[in-house]
Amino acid sequence: MRLDINLLPQIERKKSNSLIVGLLVAVLCIGLLFVGVKYFTLNSEIKLLSTEQQALTTEIDTYNEKIANLQKESQGSLAQSVQFVESVSYPVTPIIDSLERHLESYEKLTNINYGDEGILVKIDFETLKDVSIYVQKLLLDNLYSDVQIERVVAFKPEKDEYKNATADEDLVPRYAAEIKLAISNSNLLAEVERP
Repeated sequence: MRLDINLLPQIERKKSNSLIVGLLVAVLCIGLLFVGVKYFTLNSEIKLLSTEQQALTTEIDTYNEKIANLQKESQGSLAQSVQFVESVSYPVTPIIDSLERHLESYEKLTNINYGDEGILVKIDFETLKDVSIYVQKLLLDNLYSDVQIERVVAFKPEKDEYKNATADEDLVPRYAAEIKLAISNSNLLAEVERP
């Protein structure tokens, strides 16, 4: 048998860290490259958005100036406003007087809506015959060029609405009629000019 004798001191060889250091340097370089690319990309986007913001700000200022100019132009004098209202409006007193003059004492005018095309009135009647009689009276009136019944709805009046009714009285259903009136402007103006 042979003896294995080693007279040299036993020193372990140091493992080389060059592989680990190389990997760390490569990862660090890739990271720096990524950050650099991202920085320049974001920097160019910021410049692009800044120029776009300046363009939009200029556009907003232009529109604000246009709005200010339009507001200055659209503001007329008080005389112009009065003239405009007088040209568009029409006197309503003869119309209201006419509507109430044709009503019976038990009929009630509940609503009047004025519009460009005419007037829409809502009136409560006791019977459908009363509706037709009222429409016939309006057709004979010179103030109206056309009279149309839009709709008629039956309803049961509430007791507090008609305070004269007692609890033992049986309230008969009534009818709410919506009537559209076309105004004859020439006859209306002639009615206003009469003393």
